[in-house]
Amino acid sequence: MTQSKAVELILEHKDEAARLLKMRLNELFPESRQSKFIDSRSTIAEAIVKLHIDGVSGLAVIDNNSVLVGNFSATDLLKLNFADPRQFIEHLQLPLDKFLAGRKPVTLKPSDTLETALELVKSNKIHRLYVTDEKNRPLDVLSLGDLLGQFLYMDAWSTLA
Repeated sequence: MTQSKAVELILEHKDEAARLLKMRLNELFPESRQSKFIDSRSTIAEAIVKLHIDGVSGLAVIDNNSVLVGNFSATDLLKLNFADPRQFIEHLQLPLDKFLAGRKPVTLKPSDTLETALELVKSNKIHRLYVTDEKNRPLDVLSLGDLLGQFLYMDAWSTLA
């Protein structure tokens, strides 16, 4: 079963997990796990190196005011043209803000619910959400695995009784 299919099943049977789904993100994830980030003026090549060094599959792309303006992930590498070496080298030198132009990251507020997060994941077909403050600065990053992991904790299921 894929993670995406698990989200669909949970949302189809949300009455059975209603209490957990109604919990706010700041209750489920009380300690922020600051996302790894990179400046929007950095190149794709620099982002690839940072993904590797930081051992992550995605980076929050921020502007010079620390405002979240994008998400760069390993999946974005699939958009590069590997067949033409010259074009591939040119792409590596593209600034992230140009490469990601028109693609806004999907964000939540700390007060949003787990259900809202899962619905955004499903409707946007994504695996990463950013929790941001009122100025859209990243506070936390939540992966699909983080969200689904909430259904594995026995103490969480006890709240459903």
